[in-house]
Amino acid sequence: MAYTTVDDASLLNNAVLWTGNDTAQTISGVGFTENLLWTAGRSISGVGRTCHDTVRGAPYQINMNSTASEANTPLGISAFTADGFSVGSENSVNDLNQTYVGWNWKAGTTTGLSGGSITPSGYSINTTAKFGIYEFTGTAANATIAHGLGAVPTGMIFKNLSTTDGWHVYNVASGNGYVSYLNSTAVADASSTAWNSTTPDATNFTIGTAGGVNGSGNSIIAYVWCDVPGYSKMGGYTGTTSADGPFIYTGFKPSFVLTKPWNYTQAWSISDNKRPGYGNPIIASDESIDINTTNGTVTEARMNLVSNGFKLNSGAAEVNAAYNYMYWAFAESPCVNSSGVPCNGR
Repeated sequence: MAYTTVDDASLLNNAVLWTGNDTAQTISGVGFTENLLWTAGRSISGVGRTCHDTVRGAPYQINMNSTASEANTPLGISAFTADGFSVGSENSVNDLNQTYVGWNWKAGTTTGLSGGSITPSGYSINTTAKFGIYEFTGTAANATIAHGLGAVPTGMIFKNLSTTDGWHVYNVASGNGYVSYLNSTAVADASSTAWNSTTPDATNFTIGTAGGVNGSGNSIIAYVWCDVPGYSKMGGYTGTTSADGPFIYTGFKPSFVLTKPWNYTQAWSISDNKRPGYGNPIIASDESIDINTTNGTVTEARMNLVSNGFKLNSGAAEVNAAYNYMYWAFAESPCVNSSGVPCNGR
């Protein structure tokens, strides 16, 4: 088993829960200054799944359940802090007595990137977590962008900030001939214009002429992840429809799992280790959130997060129909740390 370069995954990704009070408040407990923040309402429906990052600035919001362009929402996420973030009175993040979840990732380095045919206007990268955020201006011509991560990206999420093009998603499971849409339940489209039929390599990721990833003169944001043994893994599996579903090995105990059947019409589902029920055994109060909708929490036991992966405990179509799925998984703790010491099983 490979040793990981990450001993404390909570310093690179973490989820926090909070209750709204309809006035400005600071949410703490993240454990670091995040560079990417996704939020969702748990008890409230009809509000956006928001996305914020340090490259664009905290108040600049894009909704993952929508194709809408970027908006400046200072009453939403107003600032990033040393241990979390500040929220205003916007009901998507701080309605009175409503509950919320925020998923956070650490990037950090903002200098030293070079190469590629398009140079980002802003970026933040983390070569330990193999995660990067890149803002650039599209050219509508096939292009490469240097990512600086030193590994091959296995998951990428793009949004055109200037237009209503949908969120474009690449995952190694569906490959460079398909594009999925984070805002939609739709099946992945066969496409040569999203990724120019080119798999990312250890130096660059490639984009084609599609407006969602490379609209001429448009501002584009890209979030890019690579596999890190013991910390992060993107990949795929085949569902069975059985309540005693497949086990997916990741090499770590996940804190976060995002799934989507890429050849079947169904939602993007997030499970994490902070909302109720993701212990062992599964209990009835498990929560899942479908990221492409404005619904509140789904109370359904979809999966169990265990010491070396995740086990599907439901035939729910979001995670385990008889189709092909893609997933993003990030660690709570590795199976083996950088010194070769095993973690505790669960």
